[in-house]
Amino acid sequence: EQQQQQQQEEEQQQQQQQEATQESRRVGYSSVRIPERPPSRDDGHHDFVNKPPHPKKIVKYLDRHVIGQDPAKRALAVAVYNHYKRMWLHSEFAHSEEAEQLSADDLSPEGVVKLFQRSAPQVRHSSGKRRAKKKAKRKTGGEETSSGKDTAGGGIRLDKSNILLLGPTGSGKTLLAQRLAEGLDVPFVICDCTSLTQAGYVGEDIESIIQRLVQKANGDIARAEKGIIFLDELDKLAVARGFARRQRDVSGEGVQQGLLKMLEGSKVTLPEDKRQRAEVTVDTSNILFIASGAFVDLANIVAVRQEKKVIGFTAKPADMQSEDDSTPLVSSGDSTQDKTLAEKERDRRRVDKLLKDVTPPDLIKFGLIPEFVGRLSITVALHSLDQDALVRVMTEPKHAVIPQYKKLLCEDGVELAVRDDALQRIAQKALGNQTGARGLRAIVEKVLVDVMFDVPGSNVTRVTLTQEAVDGTSGPVLEVKPAEAGDDGPLRASE
Repeated sequence: EQQQQQQQEEEQQQQQQQEATQESRRVGYSSVRIPERPPSRDDGHHDFVNKPPHPKKIVKYLDRHVIGQDPAKRALAVAVYNHYKRMWLHSEFAHSEEAEQLSADDLSPEGVVKLFQRSAPQVRHSSGKRRAKKKAKRKTGGEETSSGKDTAGGGIRLDKSNILLLGPTGSGKTLLAQRLAEGLDVPFVICDCTSLTQAGYVGEDIESIIQRLVQKANGDIARAEKGIIFLDELDKLAVARGFARRQRDVSGEGVQQGLLKMLEGSKVTLPEDKRQRAEVTVDTSNILFIASGAFVDLANIVAVRQEKKVIGFTAKPADMQSEDDSTPLVSSGDSTQDKTLAEKERDRRRVDKLLKDVTPPDLIKFGLIPEFVGRLSITVALHSLDQDALVRVMTEPKHAVIPQYKKLLCEDGVELAVRDDALQRIAQKALGNQTGARGLRAIVEKVLVDVMFDVPGSNVTRVTLTQEAVDGTSGPVLEVKPAEAGDDGPLRASE
C-alpha cells in the first residue's frame, strides 16, 4: 500500500509538472525555451540535448547514402559538428543538475523567465571576484583554463559559420544536405533562390523561407530555430554583368541584401496567419544556412586570376602553357556536342581543380556582393563524378536507381537483372550528356519504358538489361515461363 501511494504521488507530481509546462508555453514566451531532457536515443538521431555526433560518425553516416565526395564530406561534417556543438555549449545550463532539480513551481512563466536569466552566458560577479579574476587572467597571459571556459567569467561567444557548396550539376550537393538533415533529425527545407524577390515585388518574399521551415517543424518554433535551410541555385542571384546601377535588381542584388541579416542571425517576424492571432518571431542565430550552386563561369574566372588561360594581349606564349592549359574551358566557337568523351573528361578534371582554389574575390567578380560573400565563411568544392562513381551511384545506395526499378518490376512478379557492360554504358551516356547523377534515371527510364509497358500481365519472369539494349540496337533479354492451360480467358478488372 505504501508503494502504491508513492507511485500515485509521483504520477500526480509528473502530471502537475506537465500541466505547468503546457501552461507556460500557452502564455506565449516566444523568446524563452523551457529546458527539457527527453531520453537519449541510439538510433542515429540527435536532438542535441546531448553532445552532437563527432565528424567521423557524420562522415560514416553520409558514406551509406552518398558515393564519393570524401573531401566535401569531411569539410561539411566538421562545419556541421562545430555549428551544433556551439548550440550545445550555449545551452549547457539546460543539462546541468540545477536545471534537472526544478520543481513544478519553477516552471511557471515567472519562474521560467528567472531561470533563463540565470542561464544567460554573461555571469555577474562581485567587484572583488571580478578584480581577482582579472589579476589571474593577467598572470596567465589571458589563456583559458583547462575546463575550456574564459577565466574572466563572461564566457566565449561562438559565432555561426554558414556553408557554400560549389560543384557541377548532379554531383550530390542537394543530396548531401538532405541526408545530413535526416541523420541529425532537424527540420530541413530547400529554397529555390530563382523564385525569391525583394519585398514589395511579385514573387516570394525572403521571410517565406523561415515560414516554410516553421511549417516543416509542425509549428514548433524552438525546433525550427535549430533547423537547416538549403539555398539552392544561389548562382542565379548573381548581379548581371553590365547591369545599370540606376536600375533596381529586385531578384539578384536585392535578394542578397535581404538575406544578409538572416544569414548573420536576427529575429525575423513572420506575417500573421489565419491560425495564429499574433505575430511569430523566429531567431535565425542557430539556423544553419547551406548555399549551393553550379557557378558555371566561375572556373574561367579562377583560371584568369591564376593566369592559366588568358585571352587577348595578355595571353601566355604557347611554349609557356602546359598541356592541360592549351585549350580553353569554354569555347564560344565549338559546340560541346562535338567534343569527344576524352576531351570532356579532361575539361571536368580542370574545372574540378580550379573550383578547389576559389577565393572570395572570385565570387565577388562572379556577381555576389562582398557583404553576402563574407557571411558564407566555409566554401566546399564538390568534384564531378567519373564513370566508376556513376556506376556505384546506380547500384550501391539503398535508394539507388537500379534497386528502384527492380522494386517496380518485382511488384509484377518480374526479376530485373542488369549486366556490368550495361551499367558502364549508362554511365558513359550520362557523362556524355553532362548531367551527372541526375541523368541516370532518364537513361534507364528510356531503356525500360517498353518493358514496363509489355511485362505487366504477361508470362515474362525475368528481364536482363544488356549493353546492346542501352545502345538501342536490340531490346532487353526476356525470359518467359510456359503458358498454362486456361490462361487465355477474358481480361478482368484486377488484371
